[in-house]
Amino acid sequence: MKSEHKPSRMGAAPRLPITLEEAKAHLVVDFNDDDGLILAYMQAAVDQLDGYEGALNRCLLNQTWREVYRDWPVDRELELWFGDVSAVTVTFLDQSGVEHVIDEACYELLEGFGRSFIRFLPTFTEPLLSKDTTTPVRVEYVTGFGDLPENVPAAIRYGALMIVGSYYANREDLVVGSQASTLPRSTELMIKRYRRFVV
Repeated sequence: MKSEHKPSRMGAAPRLPITLEEAKAHLVVDFNDDDGLILAYMQAAVDQLDGYEGALNRCLLNQTWREVYRDWPVDRELELWFGDVSAVTVTFLDQSGVEHVIDEACYELLEGFGRSFIRFLPTFTEPLLSKDTTTPVRVEYVTGFGDLPENVPAAIRYGALMIVGSYYANREDLVVGSQASTLPRSTELMIKRYRRFVV
């Protein structure tokens, strides 16, 4: 059963997968006047790759997301949008609107086709749900390559630096003689093997 709405980010990663020092070295910038601008480009570059709307269709550094469901699944499986999932918490609102956390022994976390699934075990009996909300079943989880920048594959990190370089070199929307592109070609090549294709 798929989530009722698109996933919501509940907690962003506390840092970026690339550092200011790495970006300045890539740009061959040895002064501090543009640090604020470069940091803004770094965030924009990561935003282009990371999360639900990112080009990779996956998260880079670990971050917390929530998905919500209208009922218990008929096939006893809740499909999560992301893969690489850990630290799962499944909750529901009962008939009185009280929230309950489901014991981890009642379900298992599965990976397949680039996504994760929560499968309820036969021993789990589905409680009655609140009628006062359209999405009484909720799953919060952590997804990403890890907590540290070095956990993110080097090709993705260098791809992000290529985007920063493109922003820094071309500060206008259009560049005479250039064709507009969503991502630099070099970035596309670097991230290709890590991109999830979601139907």
